[in-house]
Amino acid sequence: MEKQVKLVEDKNKKVERGFTLLETVIVLLMLHIVILIFVFSFHYLIMTYNEQAFFDRFQKDVLYAQQLAIHRQTPTAIKFSPEDHKYQITAKGKVISQTFYHKDVSIYFKTLRPPITFATTGNISRAGTLHVTFQKKVYAVVFLLGRGRMYINEV
Repeated sequence: MEKQVKLVEDKNKKVERGFTLLETVIVLLMLHIVILIFVFSFHYLIMTYNEQAFFDRFQKDVLYAQQLAIHRQTPTAIKFSPEDHKYQITAKGKVISQTFYHKDVSIYFKTLRPPITFATTGNISRAGTLHVTFQKKVYAVVFLLGRGRMYINEV
């Protein structure tokens, strides 16, 4: 009698040995979707970082060129090489600093004529605007007369 009860219990127990193929495919599909979301948002973050890094570096370099002109009592210029994706800070014809920027950044001079020159007093020689294009966004970098004042607006 005891053997019969045990056999009935064994037949009623469901034997689970692992996951079904369908369960495994569903889990892998969900994992794939999460990874895709992460990759696309990470790409956006990288592009935003590159954009912000360019403007931060450019503002610091403009301030550096201005301070260099005052400190050395020598006119200082920022010269652009758009085909090489770089600009240089020069004084007395010597390259003081060289900065390379991201290949997706394009610089176009509008009312400002290159190079951007600072006098020995730190004042910019000509006011004007240059446009910076990055990933279909256009920014106007406006240089005002006076002590190297500039601001950046999205166009």
